[in-house]
Amino acid sequence: MKITSSHILWGIFIALLLVLLPHTAWFFAQFESQEVITVFGYEASFLNSFIPYAAAFAFEAAIAALVHRLAEHLEKAKVKPGNQPMWVRKVLARYANIYSLALLIVVSISSIANYAHAVEFGQPIKVFVQLGIPLAVYAVVAGAVLPFCSLLFARVLSNVIDTEQEADPELERVRAQAKDTERKYKEQAQDLTKQIQAISKQLDETNRKQAETEKKFGDYLGLLAEDKKTRVLTARAIWPDLAYSGLEVITGAKAGYISEVLNNNKPAVALNGHGKPAGNGAE
Repeated sequence: MKITSSHILWGIFIALLLVLLPHTAWFFAQFESQEVITVFGYEASFLNSFIPYAAAFAFEAAIAALVHRLAEHLEKAKVKPGNQPMWVRKVLARYANIYSLALLIVVSISSIANYAHAVEFGQPIKVFVQLGIPLAVYAVVAGAVLPFCSLLFARVLSNVIDTEQEADPELERVRAQAKDTERKYKEQAQDLTKQIQAISKQLDETNRKQAETEKKFGDYLGLLAEDKKTRVLTARAIWPDLAYSGLEVITGAKAGYISEVLNNNKPAVALNGHGKPAGNGAE
């Protein structure tokens, strides 16, 4: 798996939460009984430490989960047109939601816990003493401010591109027209497809009927040919005993032409002087 900057940032954020975890656990421990917890008559002193750590882990895990959901929301949030200033609409679109509210609550509790830990165990630092900075100031910086970095991480972990451009009405109108045109073209394409399918079905039916007709009257189709020779040969094949006069009527050819065609095809049909197969003896 390729490691991206998002993975690194998440690693840093998780490390930050792990740093805050013992401080939050100490804070919750102050509200627990100092007596050793017993289970079924047996002392379970480890529970005295486990319960505060479990509560602290739940809070820090809640911060991680809410940061993740808020980051996803920031990526999808769309700034709507309105009369308010752009920055107001951005804040409302991105942070006026349940994720921000829940994150603010758990981060506030974590900040209070870390600030209390910093005040409880913090020692004066020489450089700050020389500068006249009271302990409470850097206790706030080291304790209370640190958890609020989670709110910033939600913004950093999201892939939001800021823009100060307002929605262009003309561009929106063109986009709407394009969508409407696309919809109409799709409808026309669907109608055309249906028409093509109907025509194709009709052609298939016509071809089927034509095939049936050719199968039924295939021997007679040669009589409809434009070529006289084909008509003469077809008529002779169908009516081998028909006289030249009959062939003239059917084929529309003269007797001389009929005789020429039939004589040139003697290997197939040998005719006597009356245009009948030789050997029949009938005129």
